[in-house]
Amino acid sequence: MLDGCNSELTQYCAEVTPGEGRLLACLYAHEDKLSGQCERALMHWQAAGQAAPGRVAEYRQILKELEAEALAILEAFEDN
Repeated sequence: MLDGCNSELTQYCAEVTPGEGRLLACLYAHEDKLSGQCERALMHWQAAGQAAPGRVAEYRQILKELEAEALAILEAFEDN
């Protein structure tokens, strides 16, 4: 999929289950840490039509929802 992002996928997204855009969402969640090589791979992937650029907003929304869920889970553990 994104050969130029192998190190980022390993470092930041190893725990992410592939499918339904989760790996791409993970990369976008760490976009401030991506190498130039990975950024170029993402741009090439989008330009090739494999990822609709309009879906970036969708991926960001998914990340916000997942973050909210994770925070709720952490708060529940802290309350116990």
